[in-house]
Amino acid sequence: SSGINAEYGERRQVKPRGQNATRTSPRAATMTILIFTIAYIVFNIPVFINYLLMTIAGWKGKDGCVDDCYSVTYHNHKTLLWYSWNFTYVMCVALNSTINPLIYYWRMNKVRDYVNGKMRVARGVS
Repeated sequence: SSGINAEYGERRQVKPRGQNATRTSPRAATMTILIFTIAYIVFNIPVFINYLLMTIAGWKGKDGCVDDCYSVTYHNHKTLLWYSWNFTYVMCVALNSTINPLIYYWRMNKVRDYVNGKMRVARGVS
């Protein structure tokens, strides 16, 4: 099209196909969701494993040593218990919460422009 609205005699900008600034491509949106999902899984696998180990340690075996030996080792070893919970809850969950805004900043132009604008204002640069 010519970019001229014949009825009103106004000119309008015609954007080439595929360069609409207000829309994101489905592929970019899917990639962003995939990145968030991978980050969530990676940072929450240690939490899941810790819960799994605590569940196994809570089981009492009848005759075998597997459950009893593991239970005694896990619950009586204060360092293992303390570090496993601190690592999974303090480090992994906190890192997941910390990395999410960084992913938003990296993947979304509107968020990046907003943050950069606020940083310019905070520094006094117009």
